[in-house]
Amino acid sequence: MAARLRRKPFFLIAAGDDIITAFPEFGFWARNSLLRRAIRTTVRAADHVMAISEHAAGQARALGARSVSTVYLEVDSNLFQPGQPTGRNFVCIVSQLNEYYLRRKPIRTLIRALPRVLAKFPDARLTIIGREADGAVALRRLAEDLQVAHAVEFTGRVSSAEKLRRLQSARDRKSTRLNSSH
Repeated sequence: MAARLRRKPFFLIAAGDDIITAFPEFGFWARNSLLRRAIRTTVRAADHVMAISEHAAGQARALGARSVSTVYLEVDSNLFQPGQPTGRNFVCIVSQLNEYYLRRKPIRTLIRALPRVLAKFPDARLTIIGREADGAVALRRLAEDLQVAHAVEFTGRVSSAEKLRRLQSARDRKSTRLNSSH
């Protein structure tokens, strides 16, 4: 309303969970009805919505945004690039381990896939970096139930430097000779 009163354009950046309508009981739907109405009104009132992903752009359109563009977040490719491999093959993911984030991130799927991965690559590992919360116990139980707990490392919260080191040392398809003869 302030932009309208001052006859200025109103731009909205869609970057958070508030506009996510794709999942019941999450994001937009987890908000009370008054807040949902305010979110929808704000999105519809915007002269232009800048979304940080195609998904966010679609969600803004679903809430009635008239004009939407996608402006991707920048990544410092000098900092976030492969570092020195550790010799171990592992996947590394960063997330808070609460139910809120676990609805959006594929950590359960990664753990469920581990039995098949380990059958082919016994030294493979999954490293999960992030503050432990209400979802951590269920993830640990899932790994135990699938008998892959030995291949899952829960680091908890780590320093930025340690997080970067671990991400850089994770192996990718290009730097790893993971083929059927290996």
